[in-house]
Parts: sequence; C-alpha cells; structure tokens
Amino acid sequence: MAEFHVFNGCLERDDAGFDQDVLRGTLDQTCLHLLNTDWYQRIKGFSLMEIKELAELYFRHEKVTDVTLGMRGNRFRSTGNEFWLLDKLFTIDGGQRLYAARVALDKRPDLALRIGAKIYFNTTVDSENAMFCAMNATQQRVSASVLVRNKYKVSPAAKLLFDLTANPDFALRRRIGWDQKLGLDEVLSGFALGCVAGGLHAHRGGVPSGRAYDLLDALDEVAQKITPEVMADNIRGFFDVVDQCWDIRNSKTLTVNFAFLLVLAKLISSYEDFWDSDGFYFAPKFLKRLAKFDNAQIQTQVKQLTKSNVDCKDVIFEVLRKRLQLDQFSGRRPPKGATTAHPHAPRS
Repeated sequence: MAEFHVFNGCLERDDAGFDQDVLRGTLDQTCLHLLNTDWYQRIKGFSLMEIKELAELYFRHEKVTDVTLGMRGNRFRSTGNEFWLLDKLFTIDGGQRLYAARVALDKRPDLALRIGAKIYFNTTVDSENAMFCAMNATQQRVSASVLVRNKYKVSPAAKLLFDLTANPDFALRRRIGWDQKLGLDEVLSGFALGCVAGGLHAHRGGVPSGRAYDLLDALDEVAQKITPEVMADNIRGFFDVVDQCWDIRNSKTLTVNFAFLLVLAKLISSYEDFWDSDGFYFAPKFLKRLAKFDNAQIQTQVKQLTKSNVDCKDVIFEVLRKRLQLDQFSGRRPPKGATTAHPHAPRS
C-alpha cells in the first residue's frame, strides 16, 4: 500500500472528547488521492458556490479549517516531525474542503496547499460514523437527512425509516433522498419523511419538526411504545392512503407537497377515528371524502389568504377536517399550533 505523507506532525492527546491519541500535521498534497470515503459521508450534493469559494481561499493561500481523518490501523514510521502513515485513511470531517482542494489543483497544478489535519488511529467505520455525527449534528453544512441516516445502527426509528424506503410495498420506494440533496428520481427527503412520521404519531409522543436528533429521540420513544413494526406499518399505510388519492407511486413528481403531508398526518393523529389501538386505520368512507379534496385549488386559495398573514397550515387543517366530516369536538385535542375553527378557511 502507498504511504501517506504528513509534514509538521505531532502526536498528542485528543482535545475533542474522543479520548485517544491523535496525529496533527499538514497533509502532503501529492497524497490526497490516497484518501478514502465510506458510506457515512455525503456522496453527492456539494454546493458549486461553496466549492468555488473554498477554491478561492486556496488560491489566495488563506487559512482553511483543518480536516479530520481516521486511520484503520496504527502503523506509521517517522523521522523528526515527518510521518508516513501505512494503513488506509478515511475522511471523517472535511470532505468538501478536500474536494475543493482537488478542484483547485486541477485548475492550478503548481499551487502549493497547506491543509491541516487531525488524524485518529485504530478507527472503524462505526467509530468514524459516530465522530461524523457528533461533529456535524449542530452544523448546517450536513443535511438533517444524512444525520438521521447515519444513526441507522443505533436508532430503531432511523433504521425503520431507512428500511421502509426500500420496501417494495412502500408508495415512495427508492424515491426518498438520504443524501445532502435530492437525487434525480427522489421526491422527498429522509428527514421530511421522519417529520411526517412524527406528526402521524404526535398522540404517542412524536414531533413533526426540530433538530434531526430531537426528532429521532421522539420517534425512538414512540417505536418503543408501539414497536418499530407497527410504526413502520402505520407510515406505510398513511402513504398508501395518499397514493390512492393522488397517485404518488407512479407520478414523476410529488403531487402533494411536504407541508400538506404534515398537516394531514397531524390531523389523523388528532382523531381516534383513524386508529385501531396503536395501528393506523383509514375507513373507506374517509378515503372517498379525502379523494375529492382538490389540493391544487385549496393551495391557490391559501396563497391568496396568506397575503393577509393567515397561517397556511391552520387553513389546510380546518378544510381537511371539514372535508372528512370530522366532529370539531370529538377525538383527541388537535396538535399544538393547529386551530379547529379558522374564520378565513375556504369552504370545502
């Protein structure tokens, strides 16, 4: 295996809370092609504007934040402050900076880069993923869908959501995006799917929004109460209902938007009419009523209403309630933030 060269190296104790020795130093730019990525990294979705801005920093020889690498082993040799690493290296944090560095070198092969790095020894794919999640949980540059996906092995909710999107019976099979940005055939992000699941199970403690890990914590609690299998069946059943009304399974684009899905999920959570114990049940009479709901027309009316600062979600909630002929005073208390009698709701 080729050796990875590091200048100005120094072995020290980690100061980021991972409790192990690390090597700090400057990466030899001729070795960048030896760096590897694993599944937890963003495979696509780097912003062209951000890449351009980072490349400009390299061109101007300005400081760029150090990257974090993991070496799956502990073999190295050194002479003074120069180190040669002998085991495979994987990028944990800084993939976009390294990608921009390669772009800059392609444009100016004679460019001299100074890329600082912190390198952990004896890492595994699981320990690297844990570091990746910890480093990016409070930052915007990694999408919430990636953070949710990367909890697959430790969060029952993350696992059931990710597995559900590959289930042949799921209406949006292989059309849920789990990377930084949606792919060509993807119509809904993994995080958005989690929000819908949270709204659908709000009566059991789910939350329909918030930070990625707060959403997962709430969904994990729900999964513990009703089992992951029942929870997955509920989500699949919900999207089956949406598919029967608006054919989302075969449409190239999502014919109902995320905001509508979230309101519908919260409405269903609010009324016991749609539940058989912990299991989702949508009676044929409700299906017939929902299928007559002209979502496009309502959206147009709502856009007109929102010019008067009317809350769009409240309007949709009330119109749906009337369309489904749900008693305003029966069932559960509507979710926080959803009104039950909006004075400006369009007539259904």
